[in-house]
Amino acid sequence: MKTKNPIFYLPVLFGLFFTACKKDKSAEAAKKLYVLTIEVNSATENTFIRYVADGVSKTIADGVTETAFADDMEVEGPDVYILANRESIESGTRNMVVYKNGTALYTLPYSDNFRPNCMAIQGTNVYLAGTGNDGVSGNRIKLWKNGVLSDITDGTNNVRVYDMQVNGNDVYLAGLEYNPNSGYQQAKYWKNGTGVILSAGTGQETQGELHRILVKGTDVYCSGMINGKPTQWKNAEATPLSTEYGTCYGIAVSGTDVYAAGTVQAGNTYQAVYWKNGTQVSLSNSTTAPDGASVFGIGTDGTDVYVVGSIELGSNVSKGVYWKNGVQNIIPVTGLNKSYGYRMVFK
Repeated sequence: MKTKNPIFYLPVLFGLFFTACKKDKSAEAAKKLYVLTIEVNSATENTFIRYVADGVSKTIADGVTETAFADDMEVEGPDVYILANRESIESGTRNMVVYKNGTALYTLPYSDNFRPNCMAIQGTNVYLAGTGNDGVSGNRIKLWKNGVLSDITDGTNNVRVYDMQVNGNDVYLAGLEYNPNSGYQQAKYWKNGTGVILSAGTGQETQGELHRILVKGTDVYCSGMINGKPTQWKNAEATPLSTEYGTCYGIAVSGTDVYAAGTVQAGNTYQAVYWKNGTQVSLSNSTTAPDGASVFGIGTDGTDVYVVGSIELGSNVSKGVYWKNGVQNIIPVTGLNKSYGYRMVFK
């Protein structure tokens, strides 16, 4: 009996970021659609990366000689950046790699000292964020900019980071921090290293976590979970999205409308949904995804709403999908491979 979101079988590396689209439909003809999937080679069961840029497909690794798992994708101008965990099957050599248009731009050792899982691009600047343990003090959040590494937290409390946005000179990081006094985890984001707690995590209260952050003007929007239930925030004001257990891995804003996306528990599985101003819209059910679904982001393009994720079709078959205005589209894969929809960007 399934009681977990199917994608939890993959590494929990959600430095997930979904880029919301501009509202101006007059620019639609010039926009390009970028979709990132994680594929599982049907013969070897190893993962590799496929992304489609304006209809042209590219791959990183092959799942045979090398395995790769993408943590994040960003688009800056004509360039596609992907942060990936890549390993040679023969030698076992493992690295974190930033790819620019499929070519390695930076290669970092896979190390406990710094393990990035989210990325932001601003002009020619490349930002990475993740956690690390230098062996002297506890786990801490670290920020990497163009090869220079700095600490965001001091290692006093255990922390996680899942998303990042750079807005002008400000760097925002979203994640969680464990409260040693209560034993609970706090939903928290950091602006230029200064923490903002969104759930207090005291007494009998909350287990909180943030998975997405979006800055629009002076407003900070976040999405995540409180006590295992989907939640969104605007400037630290929480809005519960469901009374059911689930996930919330997407946030987007279009005009005065706020969108979030995730999953809610339905019986023994999780089904894909999104919320518009707190009102739930179902995307999958036991017919379209009998073994459940996963969702990793949401964005808007004018009046169109896009959600990216995966559906589970039974017999250990998963398909990366995106929904446009509630209509499901399966993302093409190689042969009989399984896949997981992971990122979508319009530029």
